[in-house]
Amino acid sequence: MFGNIKEILNRIAEHSEGMAELLDDIIRGLVESQNELTVEPLRTDLDGLKEQLFGKPKRILTDDIKTSIVKLTEHSNINIIPGDVPSICHPICLGKAYKKWNSKVGFTGVAEQIIAYWLQCANKNKDTLIITFAWDELDFNHKFKRKFDAQSNHKDKTVCVVLVTSQGFSIQYLR
Repeated sequence: MFGNIKEILNRIAEHSEGMAELLDDIIRGLVESQNELTVEPLRTDLDGLKEQLFGKPKRILTDDIKTSIVKLTEHSNINIIPGDVPSICHPICLGKAYKKWNSKVGFTGVAEQIIAYWLQCANKNKDTLIITFAWDELDFNHKFKRKFDAQSNHKDKTVCVVLVTSQGFSIQYLR
C-alpha cells in the first residue's frame, strides 16, 4: 500500500517542499500507529479465543489517517478545514474531506470552504493540501477546476488533492 508514497511525495515536493513534508508527517503517523499494535499471546479459553479472533474490529486506513492528522495538527501552525474560522492565516492549509463527495464535510463542502479561505487568507496562504476519501473527476472539472487553477496560477501557491482509499494514495490534482 505504501509503495507509491515516495513517488507521490517527490511529485508534490517539485511544487512545494512544505506540503510534501506535511503529507510525509501524516504518513509517518500512520506507520507509527501500525507499530503501536501489540501482539497478545493466544488465549486458550474458548471465550477468550473467540474474542481475540472475532471480537476486535479490523483497522481501517481512513480512520488511521484521521488519527494521524489529529495528532499532527494539535500544536501546529496550519489552517485546518473544516474547523474554526481562521483568526490567523497560516501559509499552509489542510483540508479534510472525509465523507461522501457531495456532503458538507465531503469534498464539495470542504472545497467551498477552502475557496472562501483562499479569499480571506490570500496574502498569507501558500500551500493547500486536501485529503479526500471520495473523488468525482467530472464534477470536480465542472465545479472546481477553474477556481483551483486560478489559485495555483500564482507562482508561489500550490494546491494538491490526495485521494485515500483502501488501496493507498493517489494525486488527483497538483498544480
